[in-house]
Amino acid sequence: MRFLVPRESTVGSILRNIRSKQEISSTESLFLFVDNTMLPVHQAVEEIYARHHSKVDLRLYMRYARENTFGAFCSK
Repeated sequence: MRFLVPRESTVGSILRNIRSKQEISSTESLFLFVDNTMLPVHQAVEEIYARHHSKVDLRLYMRYARENTFGAFCSK
């Protein structure tokens, strides 16, 4: 899944977009990772991009994981 987001967007807004596109239930939590580091929801994409973007194609690659609030774990 690819998203083009404004630099001032936060991780929280990206998580809301993923939740709406993937129809994830309210019993599941979402987490975003870059380089195996979980991102805080208040952090701006601009800050993350400055530190973690690919030097080859200038893109920012993130991985998301969802976890059932009752303990089952799924990763995408």
